[in-house]
Amino acid sequence: MKKIFIGIVLIISTFTLKSQVLNDYIIKLNNDTIRCNITVIDENYIFYNYFNSNQKYKKTYISWDDVKSYEKKNDNNNYVKPIRDTTYYPPITKYMSLGVGAGLNYGGFGTCSTVSIKYAELFIGVGYNLLQLGFNGGLLFRTLPNKKICPYIGGMYGYNATIIINNAKEYNKTYFGPSFCIGFEIFTKKRNKYFNFTFIVPVRTWDYYNDLTNIQHNPNIVLYNEPLPFTVSLGFHFL
Repeated sequence: MKKIFIGIVLIISTFTLKSQVLNDYIIKLNNDTIRCNITVIDENYIFYNYFNSNQKYKKTYISWDDVKSYEKKNDNNNYVKPIRDTTYYPPITKYMSLGVGAGLNYGGFGTCSTVSIKYAELFIGVGYNLLQLGFNGGLLFRTLPNKKICPYIGGMYGYNATIIINNAKEYNKTYFGPSFCIGFEIFTKKRNKYFNFTFIVPVRTWDYYNDLTNIQHNPNIVLYNEPLPFTVSLGFHFL
């Protein structure tokens, strides 16, 4: 009886596997063809199911930037093949995002606007740095732009240090200079939102270090914490 049961299970499993027929095609810009079942198409990505090298039915997606055209079977068993001009340029809004967060690339506590084109991303952040308006602008190099987790490295210029002394406003000052960073973006399932984490090393000016030294040697001022040689930032981009 057990052998019969096992045989039925194997037959059902085989039937289930073979019943997943790949009806659709995606043609990439390099003319490679992906045989698959397309599930969702939005303005940024085509989501589809396919069989990997181990014959497992998997889910994934591909960016429109890498797609020349596709063929999808409709309810009447006919194929529709959108004709896509290879000189087509999506609207600039497709590449833009807006987020909120805390850190140098958000101007302190503020917002960050980005324009991402594949591996390159320009950004500008404006916020409040606990003393005045802070800003930073820079360029990031994104290593895995089509993955759920995208690492990046880059640089920026803007505010990278502040000195704030309670009851001694004459010492309060914001300092500007370059900073270098490394971090990663974590995208949501539909890739229309993402979290951003950045490790930043600011290159602070001699003016900052001279002012800090004078404060450290001032007997009337007590420093409760020394500045770190690095900072971190965290943000969430939703548009």
